[in-house]
Amino acid sequence: MPHGDDHVESLHAENERLRRSLEQQRAQEQRLERSNAQLAQGVAHHVNNLLKVVMGHLDMLEANDSADPRERERLHRIRAAVQQGGRLTTQLISYSGDASLSRAPLDLPTAVSDALSLLAHRWNGSLGHAVTVEGTPPAVLVDRARFLLVILALTVNALEAMPGGGTLRFVIRAARPDDIARVSPAPAWERLVALEVRDPGVGMSPEVLARAFEPFFTTKDPSRWSGLGLAEARSIVAQHDGHLLLDSAPGEGTCALILLPAD
Repeated sequence: MPHGDDHVESLHAENERLRRSLEQQRAQEQRLERSNAQLAQGVAHHVNNLLKVVMGHLDMLEANDSADPRERERLHRIRAAVQQGGRLTTQLISYSGDASLSRAPLDLPTAVSDALSLLAHRWNGSLGHAVTVEGTPPAVLVDRARFLLVILALTVNALEAMPGGGTLRFVIRAARPDDIARVSPAPAWERLVALEVRDPGVGMSPEVLARAFEPFFTTKDPSRWSGLGLAEARSIVAQHDGHLLLDSAPGEGTCALILLPAD
């Protein structure tokens, strides 16, 4: 059994080996993330250029007044498909981080209210929402337009998980120690603001939860859903030096937690 100094030296050596192993693992993960982002960016730009060509030809065809109604309906469906493809490439570019950020202080209660107003058509007798602000949380420094995309993605995802109705709850507060303890490595920021999006929906199995942020992964109809919503949301939050975490279980709903540095 090693004596005092030898034992301490052995512990230091073991800690150093673990530290180096974790650093190598993180460096490998970062290289993979950069490669995936570059691939997404390249594919998105090429597809976007092709869609512009298709849209140009559609404009010329639709300018032909002699087209019969059935032909116009076909052109309308083609245009809708091209527009859907355009939205997908926008998501890919956003996921890759190839978009400049215009940061300014943003009041989160106002941002949530703005996002909910954009989805006014989704609220009915069975679906409701509630916004709770705990204390006086500071503003966050974000690109407003892109952060609204995050709130919209989380809201739409939650609503799709609530076929039986219920109330979608937003909680805005200062981050707590147990929130910060979930993030590794620990955030360098002194003050963090938390936004919770809680739904009482069907929840996710451990297998689905493990893949929830995986690009193109979806449990919904792939003809309507790209599987990029949560991946894009996490990417945007990360670009703002924040974190997006999920908690979920079958039958118990889902809680999305966003942690952002205070302004």
